[in-house]
Amino acid sequence: MAGLLSRLNLECPRKSRASSGLGGQRRLWLVLRGGLMLLLLGSFSGAARDEGSGERRYLIELWQSDKGLPQNSVTGIAQTPDGYLWVSTLDGLARFDGVQFKSFKPGNTPALGSGRLRTLTAGQRGGLWVSAQEGNVIRLDQGHFGVYPLPQFHGTRLDTRRLAEDEAGVLWLASDEKTVNRLDNGHWSVVATNWSATKKATFEIHTDLQGRIWASNGQELYQLVKGQAVAVLGDLGPCRVLSYNRAGGWWIATSNQIRLWREGKWEATVNRPEVSTTSIVCAIEDRNGHLWIGTSGWGLFRCDTDGTVLHFSRREGLGSESILSLFEDAYGNLWVGTEAGGLNRLRSRLFKVYGWAQGLSSDMVTTVSEAKDGVLWVGTDIHGHFCLWRRIGRTRPGSKS
Repeated sequence: MAGLLSRLNLECPRKSRASSGLGGQRRLWLVLRGGLMLLLLGSFSGAARDEGSGERRYLIELWQSDKGLPQNSVTGIAQTPDGYLWVSTLDGLARFDGVQFKSFKPGNTPALGSGRLRTLTAGQRGGLWVSAQEGNVIRLDQGHFGVYPLPQFHGTRLDTRRLAEDEAGVLWLASDEKTVNRLDNGHWSVVATNWSATKKATFEIHTDLQGRIWASNGQELYQLVKGQAVAVLGDLGPCRVLSYNRAGGWWIATSNQIRLWREGKWEATVNRPEVSTTSIVCAIEDRNGHLWIGTSGWGLFRCDTDGTVLHFSRREGLGSESILSLFEDAYGNLWVGTEAGGLNRLRSRLFKVYGWAQGLSSDMVTTVSEAKDGVLWVGTDIHGHFCLWRRIGRTRPGSKS
């Protein structure tokens, strides 16, 4: 299957990153009828430079079934080494090249069963793992789908809660039945029905950047060492392990705060969104150190160690305020899977706009010129009059002609 479509840059699908000419510290001023735009020629994946709301910092794009998405509830997102983005939905799997979706549904891919897919993760060496609602795990590798039926627990098939593949290629699975299982060389084994005899909680499985497997049960954090769960952090009370930290460690939400635990100590804190821990569905730390939190019914939050919290909802352009999955691709785009709202992409805006809302007398900009001292002179058209404005820190009137 690889090679049927050429690899495309998901950030700029019709033009390769190498040929885009981005770099350096150059500034380009564009005069448009809707105002004045400053184009900062730099990396797309860098942090947004302008202040203000999330809506102004990020461009949000949306794909739904009318644009080729198989179904509008996106339960998982992953990227394979060939550059394709993959999404699991409640009606099949889709491969996305930045322009078009190729759908794999029960009708053309019987291995997917009903097509109601619960979760999706990429393997350490390429390929994909997908779990189906009826109790199968599906492996996609080099264009071929393989099915691994889950073992039964008390006479019923296990329901997958989380999948993770370790550095050796072994698949770990946490189920809703409070079991932890592993798939090695095509065979399932039950690792534990509950590692903590005193805590009757459901486990979640996590993997860090080194491919090591961790587990949490809502009150404790474990690391798997040779198949055994070694407790590394306990007595937290009700908590939720949110995301790994790129420098090593985990972001953990407790009843009243979100903190970074690393190498045996607490190292950082971010302001907690005003939502309950049970409302948090997924989280991810991006390459710039921002912690993104997806919630059930409350939208998406970006939390920073400087105390900043940005909120994204339907008002800012999300397809839904119920978030099911989060993923950062190789180019630094944040992909957001929602319940019944489709697939969303957030990326830093290239343009900073100056117009009437920022202090110009009009959005009708007719000319612009930068003086040798760096002062920018802008000409606007107000009711037939030509006005000059100069920009020094903020917009203010200059001379009229």
